[in-house]
Amino acid sequence: GPVPRDYSWNFPRKMRLNALRSVLSEKLREGRLVCLESLTLTSPKTRELDGALRGPLGLQGKALLLPLEAEPSLELAARNNPRLSVVRALGVSVVDLLGHDTVIVSEAALCRLGEVLAG
Repeated sequence: GPVPRDYSWNFPRKMRLNALRSVLSEKLREGRLVCLESLTLTSPKTRELDGALRGPLGLQGKALLLPLEAEPSLELAARNNPRLSVVRALGVSVVDLLGHDTVIVSEAALCRLGEVLAG
């Protein structure tokens, strides 16, 4: 009878890290990587988050928010806006980065991500 086979394979870790380095450096060169001191909100309001991103930062298009740890208020505020996505910094993938115009990262997350990608 038929023998079920698994043809899946894992993408090599070093190649995945090199791809992340490449995409992040390209975003930085193009000026589409924004580093903020922190990504915390006082209340989980979509309007408040959208106003904060459009007003002082002047962001247009899709944005990816990268906090260091899970921020419940940030996730609640961003989930109703189709232009915003929230992903933990250490859980980000190349697909996430390429699918968004701008990447907004907290300072702590950028330092931790730099440590992981450096070694």
